[in-house]
Amino acid sequence: MGSIGIKTLKSQLRNVGFDVSGEIKDAKSPITIFINQRDIDKGRPSSPMKCTAAQCLQRAIGSKKVAMFNTTAYIQMPDESSITRYMVPELLKKKVVIPQDTGGKPVSGVYTLKPPTPTQRLGEASQRRTKLQELRQAGLAPPPRKQSVFYSRPVTTRWISTK
Repeated sequence: MGSIGIKTLKSQLRNVGFDVSGEIKDAKSPITIFINQRDIDKGRPSSPMKCTAAQCLQRAIGSKKVAMFNTTAYIQMPDESSITRYMVPELLKKKVVIPQDTGGKPVSGVYTLKPPTPTQRLGEASQRRTKLQELRQAGLAPPPRKQSVFYSRPVTTRWISTK
């Protein structure tokens, strides 16, 4: 998932059944889960709320709602109105999420969902852009680089006479 705004994110989470009245926050510590055969049997393909990993997270931590996407997981705990955001590790994506969505068989095992890195945190990209714009206005940062544009000439066909 690319860099999207909080309004868009809340809209997407509302569409999959979340109560978005609270804040969406980034996780502070990792969560380790064990996906077992029961989770695999209960999981439904192409359903962020009912997939194998979401079933496992609901069982393991007793969460109210879980949405598992390719790169990000959103968890709403029963005693909280806020939604916590975790990053989906590449191993979980390759061994569980993608196989289930493409008709393959997910692999049971131990997986760790990690908190977002500093550059992946919510609002981080817009904060960096704003800071850079402020520095440019103060003359402390170089101007933006010009985008190089490739212009192609139209192809002309020349007929060679064989006379």
